[in-house]
Amino acid sequence: MKTAIVTGGTSGIGLAIVKMLAAKGYRVLATYSSNDMEEEIANVETCRADQSDKESMRAFVAWVKQTAERVDCIVLNAGITLRKGLTDFSDEEWERVVQVNVN
Repeated sequence: MKTAIVTGGTSGIGLAIVKMLAAKGYRVLATYSSNDMEEEIANVETCRADQSDKESMRAFVAWVKQTAERVDCIVLNAGITLRKGLTDFSDEEWERVVQVNVN
């Protein structure tokens, strides 16, 4: 069985991707930062992982290494945005956006 990782995979577009991959026979490892999956889907496992926190992501990588022999597909779906004007957010808020969306 092929294994896929989907970040931000418990809601919205990420959840749709998780369902599609599971239906195609993948074992899916999905991350979430605040809302775990509300439904149980065969061959899908979730792990809380905050992509803005490097230690959280290191723990996620360790979990993947323990859980899967190999990874065949990675979907980097997780992302955040600031719905403020360019001059209305702090450096810390911007760094969090960059960490999640780019790093």
